Amino acid sequence: MKVKNMNEAWRKANEIFPTDYEQDTKCSERAGYPVYRSTSEGHYYDYICDLGDRLEINLSNGETINIWVETETDELTEVEIQQMVADTKTAMEAGKRGFNHLDPKPATIYSFCVMHTDYAPDKAEHDFAEALNRSDDSMKVRLASDYISAWCDANGIPWGSIEIFHKPYKYEHHNKGNYHFVFDAVVTMRA
Repeated sequence: MKVKNMNEAWRKANEIFPTDYEQDTKCSERAGYPVYRSTSEGHYYDYICDLGDRLEINLSNGETINIWVETETDELTEVEIQQMVADTKTAMEAGKRGFNHLDPKPATIYSFCVMHTDYAPDKAEHDFAEALNRSDDSMKVRLASDYISAWCDANGIPWGSIEIFHKPYKYEHHNKGNYHFVFDAVVTMRA
């Protein structure tokens, strides 16, 4: 199955997946990517893997469904590519002479999933998801930035700047009142 963006992929996954789900943090840590497991008894082997370019839905009956995200890109002509290379070389030469020269800084991309569920909720996470749900888009971005800075501080990450590049997006679960928000940020280290 192919879709145009990750939001559409999650909508399709919610149509296909037989139960509610939540992130399995231990499995996600071991796998190196987010894994969302069914919350229903008897459906432990129903889970979704967020592999970045696709969602892989694994069902306990042995079926695997991939929802590929195909981003639409405009193809550049050879002339446009050569011009971009020439412009980049010119800019780099100007940088060597001391004009507009900025040293690159190391950065890390972090992805977050915040759950709002009626079953075994983490009170702080539940309340934060509710705050996101009640906020407008600009406030969601500010709240996400505050959340990430607190998370960095709690995990000993000496952050310098935080840029939210995927604003918090809400994914509804099958049960009313159960949902999760996902958002991503680039975090640069403190100089």
